[in-house]
Amino acid sequence: MAARIPNTLAVVAYLVAVSVLLAFCYARPSYNWDMLAYAAVVLDDGEVSPEALHAEVYSIASEEIPAEAYSMLVDTSHPLRKEVLESPERFYQFLSFFRIKPLYTGMCSAFHALGVPLMKATVFPSTISIFLLSLLLFFRFSRTVPFWVAGVLGLSVICAPPVIEAARLSTPDALSTLILVGALVLYLQRAQAFWYLLLLAVAVLVRLDNVIPATVLLFLLIVRESREEEHKGIILPAACLLVLFFAYSYLILRYAEYNHGFNEFYGGLAGKWKVLVSDAVRGLKTLQTSYVAIGGISFVVLFYRNGFRLSGLNRNQLVFVAATIAFLARYVLFPDLTTRFFLWYYILCWIFIVEGIVGSGQRPSLEER
Repeated sequence: MAARIPNTLAVVAYLVAVSVLLAFCYARPSYNWDMLAYAAVVLDDGEVSPEALHAEVYSIASEEIPAEAYSMLVDTSHPLRKEVLESPERFYQFLSFFRIKPLYTGMCSAFHALGVPLMKATVFPSTISIFLLSLLLFFRFSRTVPFWVAGVLGLSVICAPPVIEAARLSTPDALSTLILVGALVLYLQRAQAFWYLLLLAVAVLVRLDNVIPATVLLFLLIVRESREEEHKGIILPAACLLVLFFAYSYLILRYAEYNHGFNEFYGGLAGKWKVLVSDAVRGLKTLQTSYVAIGGISFVVLFYRNGFRLSGLNRNQLVFVAATIAFLARYVLFPDLTTRFFLWYYILCWIFIVEGIVGSGQRPSLEER
């Protein structure tokens, strides 16, 4: 009984630390411009006119957002902000990109319906997601180290600047990170494939570009499990889910489009499939906002003892390779290395680094083989 007291205290201290940090994030959100767009999607019931929706969103924003932050959101020296501020039609057209994240916007609507102020309702899913991510990390780390060490390691992730930033933003980045990391942790722990498939499907509902990592990670499942006779039954459901991903992508893009909004503001969807070397090179300018080096450290930790043999990858190594392929595929199609878009990848790499160092003198566990 006495042995449980330190563990209980470690868990309580960890939860208190995380809760205080996230309470600060919720109280002091970043007030990024996307907050206005997501608020508009929440209020848009399909019957309100673009003019009425525009007026309502900016009116509520002026009341709920501090004056200094609001003045930045309506800064007319910024061409796009000026355009959508002065033209309700252009503002409504610009919402095309924000309607393709139905699970996130649905959560924002639910929190607003429960009484959360509209602007804060767009941040609340991010704050909740990072809290749940902290629980997931603690659970994962506590399997191999004492509870107090698991708490320190969990805080080392949660306190990282890009994670704190994600908790303060009105974007689906934090929710997307939670779902993708959760799916991969379940896979690493050999949970039933159904839960892995379910979380990948949920990830695509959170933000449409998650179809890229979800597709790669589904191929991982198909390739890995096809080697084991008793698991071959999962191949057909995984293949069907791939088909559903692309059908859903087509339908949600058709639904979200308003008056050629994608073409007007994003250069057309077809352009995203043109793999141009010049775009990839220009995208490297965002390297200064990236934590991509952690991927290299993770590679060294995972492979330095046995070398890289594609035919002999253990489960951790295979997940890392698949995640890296997903990372590269997204970058080729969307050349931007900004950390928040790849937060799930960096957290996965940190898990591998920690567990690689902790387990360097231990026999590999069953799930790592």
